[in-house]
Amino acid sequence: MNQSVALWSVPRSCSTALLLSVEAGGQFSQVFNEPFGEPFFHGPLRLSTRYQHEPPNTAYTFDGTMATIEAASQMGTVCFKEMANHVREALLASDRGKAFLRNITHHAFIVRHPSIAIVSLARPAHWPDFTLREAGYEEAWRLFEGLQQLTGRSPVCLDGTILQKDPIGLLSAFFHHLGLPFDSTKLAWTPANPRLFGKWAHEWYAQASKSRGIEAQQTHAEDEGIRQQPHVQQAIEYHMPFFNRLAEHFL
Repeated sequence: MNQSVALWSVPRSCSTALLLSVEAGGQFSQVFNEPFGEPFFHGPLRLSTRYQHEPPNTAYTFDGTMATIEAASQMGTVCFKEMANHVREALLASDRGKAFLRNITHHAFIVRHPSIAIVSLARPAHWPDFTLREAGYEEAWRLFEGLQQLTGRSPVCLDGTILQKDPIGLLSAFFHHLGLPFDSTKLAWTPANPRLFGKWAHEWYAQASKSRGIEAQQTHAEDEGIRQQPHVQQAIEYHMPFFNRLAEHFL
């Protein structure tokens, strides 16, 4: 099987910028953006109630998504980005899922500090009613632990804030970790193919779909007020220990 790379993340952590950087290099035959989101939110065995008002779609399954990625890996190199909370419960609980995870060549995580990412998640344009699970850090750490046990190795972790501040330095180190050459093409791209974002383009990827490179962190006027909301403060405090554990493995 050819090289495959899994980029695991939590919401609002610059994971899409990382994926677009990987795609821009042209060294991967196929790139997938959150392929497990459909079975997680909309499949017959969905694990989220976020879109429970919509009928399930039997075409979306975890097994089918794994098979699609595996088939692509047979044809060439593959990279996919996924939220850790979309897969941790489903894949680590089954022999099929564990085998899929073992066969991935490289696992990597990208996160940002909870006081940045959770505030962004809670903005009105996203999910102001987010749950602790949707914030994602605990699920990311549990997946990290599971991968350690499955593979005998600790995945590398990236800081999304450093990706914005020093993209050359972090991407150069990351591509070296993957055993791939790095050049300036990773820092610029044409606006992404809409197929990469699918139906989520307007809800989550309005900025990313028009981007041409890694952009500096943006602050919004409402962020400080959001940060003071009790459920946001509670979520930041709850997830800090899991972030700190992941941060011990920053590249």
